[in-house]
Amino acid sequence: MSKKVVITGGSGFIGSALSWRLLDKGYEVVSLDLHPPATSRVKYVEADLSKGIPEHALLSKPTYVVNLAGTPIYGRWTNDYMESIYHSRIEGTKNLVEFMANPLYRPEALISASATGFYGDSGTINVDERSDGGDGFLAQVASDWEESAKAAEKLGIRTTIVRNGHVIGNGGLIAAIRPLMKIKLIPQTGKPQACLPWIHQEDLVNLYHLIMEEPRAPGVVNAVSPHITTVGEFYRTLATLSSSMLIKIPESLVEFGLKNLAKEMAFSQCVRSEAVSSRYTFKYPTINSALNEVLGR
Repeated sequence: MSKKVVITGGSGFIGSALSWRLLDKGYEVVSLDLHPPATSRVKYVEADLSKGIPEHALLSKPTYVVNLAGTPIYGRWTNDYMESIYHSRIEGTKNLVEFMANPLYRPEALISASATGFYGDSGTINVDERSDGGDGFLAQVASDWEESAKAAEKLGIRTTIVRNGHVIGNGGLIAAIRPLMKIKLIPQTGKPQACLPWIHQEDLVNLYHLIMEEPRAPGVVNAVSPHITTVGEFYRTLATLSSSMLIKIPESLVEFGLKNLAKEMAFSQCVRSEAVSSRYTFKYPTINSALNEVLGR
């Protein structure tokens, strides 16, 4: 009998990639999302987690639950959009844990996403899983999101928080830049010397799978590449590999287009992972190797 994995946000950028990997490994995968998955091989239960979760036979007796649901971070941060970012994660996760209080829907383990935004602006100081949280909107979102997920431990559910860096793949940050890449322009935002935590999509999916199957997985994992990269290095590498012109976007224009997000995109986060370093060998450890793979698709 195959193991069942329920993925909230299963039709999203990360959820879709994780679904394909688990299907290939023989798991039964159920997506709990507002949007149907791209393949009928993934079973589907429609739900807005922030409003509640329906009792459904497909959700019963899961081995693992992976919690990825939430409004995308990349967008124009109006007050309403920021409220959606927060509410979709915190209320959605609270409802998920409340749902799992019923033994019929209780998994062995919950792997719940968070973000390196937890650390706020760390400047040039290296931070890892033992470091305290920082200040800022995303830091508050991440902190409250994590606390909501950790409530599952009281139900006897093994719980791991995965603080994702910027994911390099066919969505996320690269998807936001692609429209300009088509006309051979790479827009650079933020301070060139600031640290940019990142991870390739395939390595992230591998980490989620590893954490699912590891009975002694740490309580918190920073999902970041072992090589710290600066904003300047990231954009220069992207411009070189895509044969594009690098253009510095004035701060005033960034603030106009992204509103409150602009300030937090300027944060420097030199994030390392003590939890991952001894457990996992990265397929794409450098920004050059990661971007080369993504652009070569």
